[in-house]
Amino acid sequence: MQNERVVIVDGTVWTSIGGPLAALQVLADVEAALAQAGEKTADAAPAETNPAALDCAEGFRPFDHELLASEPLCLPIAPQRIVALDIASLELALLIGQPPVVTSDWMLQEMPLLLPQYADTLAGIEAVGYPAELEKILLLKPDIILAPEDTIDVEQARAIAPLVVPEQVIYDDWKLGMQFWSEVLNVPDFYAQMEANYNARVAELQAALGQPDELEVSVISASTYGLYLWMPDSPPGAILADVGLARPEAQSLVGEDAIARYGEKQYIEISEERLDLADGDALFYFTYASTDPKIAGEESAFIKTFEQKPLWQTLNAVKAKKAFFVPGYWWRSQSYLLANKVIDDLFTYLTDTEATTPTEIPFPAAAVSSASTPKTRLIQTVMGEIAVPVSPQRVVVLDTGELDNTLALGVKPVGAPLADAQEYQGYLTGQLDGISEIGPVGEPSLEAILALKPDLILGSKQRHEAIYPQLAEIAPTVFVESLRVPWQDNFRLHAEALGKSAEAEQLLADYEAHVAETQKALGDKLDTTISIIRFRPDQVRLYLKGSFIGYILQDVGLKRPPAQDKDEFATEISLEQIADVDADYIFLTGYNTEDSDLAKFMESELWTTLNAVKAGQVEPVDDDTWISGLGIQAANHVLDDLVGYLTKAK
Repeated sequence: MQNERVVIVDGTVWTSIGGPLAALQVLADVEAALAQAGEKTADAAPAETNPAALDCAEGFRPFDHELLASEPLCLPIAPQRIVALDIASLELALLIGQPPVVTSDWMLQEMPLLLPQYADTLAGIEAVGYPAELEKILLLKPDIILAPEDTIDVEQARAIAPLVVPEQVIYDDWKLGMQFWSEVLNVPDFYAQMEANYNARVAELQAALGQPDELEVSVISASTYGLYLWMPDSPPGAILADVGLARPEAQSLVGEDAIARYGEKQYIEISEERLDLADGDALFYFTYASTDPKIAGEESAFIKTFEQKPLWQTLNAVKAKKAFFVPGYWWRSQSYLLANKVIDDLFTYLTDTEATTPTEIPFPAAAVSSASTPKTRLIQTVMGEIAVPVSPQRVVVLDTGELDNTLALGVKPVGAPLADAQEYQGYLTGQLDGISEIGPVGEPSLEAILALKPDLILGSKQRHEAIYPQLAEIAPTVFVESLRVPWQDNFRLHAEALGKSAEAEQLLADYEAHVAETQKALGDKLDTTISIIRFRPDQVRLYLKGSFIGYILQDVGLKRPPAQDKDEFATEISLEQIADVDADYIFLTGYNTEDSDLAKFMESELWTTLNAVKAGQVEPVDDDTWISGLGIQAANHVLDDLVGYLTKAK
């Protein structure tokens, strides 16, 4: 009584031996009581809005998402007993080899027909109704529940296992749902592979169609439930939009525009008298699938009768034999595999070819190696296999390339060679706030690194092999082998260590697009030969094809003079070898050049004999980006520089 923590409960339930539902009610009572007292249980929905503030138990991780319909919560890192009550979460669980212990009975009636390759697996999954029977779910002891809000009693389900409820918008486009559930089940990289595969198939289809925006495609469902237009914000509508296919004007409205005309959106019910709204250059119609013989028979009979309707026969698409009855996966195309089946149908009916990109991609089993602990994952490095955090939070970088790349991937390190970055990476100005100094690249301070309590260290064997044992004692340490390989290889390893592989592939795709733009801008200048000479105290170097700048020039397709056309990093030269510098353009860089041989070279009579010098095509460039940057941000700056220097008017 002193703490005022007396709670009135149902004595019949608490004192009975009432089975699972009674136990469930007790759990709910305890949860409510503790919440009133200002305490929390392991299963209670957390009050914090910041997932980083959650104190998750061992084997769990904080989770938040813009499409999560609740406060952030703790989820199992590697769930084993999944309840999946929508199509996308069910399909993903099948794809990753973790079939759910239970799903909705209506999905078990439809999915064996839609995904026959999983029919045997689906046969072994328990069924629940709509809404789901909590007593049955409780008996199956799930460790995570994935459920739309209308499929389950949300408050009571939270007392059984962590409950993830998505926003309704995920059902408008398969990509939203599959990406969301991939993050929930901790396999975001697998979703990135799905999306890339789908995009490749879409690109193939667009090429086969030629001008997809010139073809108006109608989509309707015809079933015992009625006739419906499926608008652009329905699942198959989103797929048609991805391909770039046009829609008939009556089916082109979204959101408020659809409501203004029809009084509803997404799925517009029409009467048989308004079948004219279903016409188009091509028309796809469907009903839903079912393994229930009675339901399947009723729907089949409806379609046969519908196809004989006089108004149906008057549609231009029907008369032109461009009306296509397609399977029920069009109705349920809110998942990766089902969306790809729709793409296959578009190939079949709208082109004279078929996709060469396969539909289903295997889940990378190596990504869930049993050797990894629940909060880590294994990656292969030059120093061997390293267990790194699933989501590193306190990263220390030892060199300029690691700093460039981590920032590009949206990760701000807690520590870096800050003074060196400020001196040699001026292009990162504005991105360095809040990063602590760890000492110079050549001699990082182990004490400073230790004080930062990192959970991941990024560096290179080339620079820091001697202190690797000490670094590895502080935190998992991922080394690339060398700075003298294609910079993209190192970028990918950095991204893998950070858990950002999907983001890295997008940035690399953007870089390739930038390369293509650069090539287009240069035009005939692609036949130009380029020389790179760098001056620093006591050293003059020609940078060859195996250097950071050398790989960028190769990406663009720019040529090197014979003396520099070597798959090596660099070569030192003297004034007597000045002829090796000559090319159509000489790009000149360096640091502390006042103490170098720069003046000696440029004042030499031999210098004035070089073709680039005589043509006025010697350009000083930024050493920060061309030589020191070593990362994706610097590489993009170099592309811009190349266009600027090679196309400027003399």
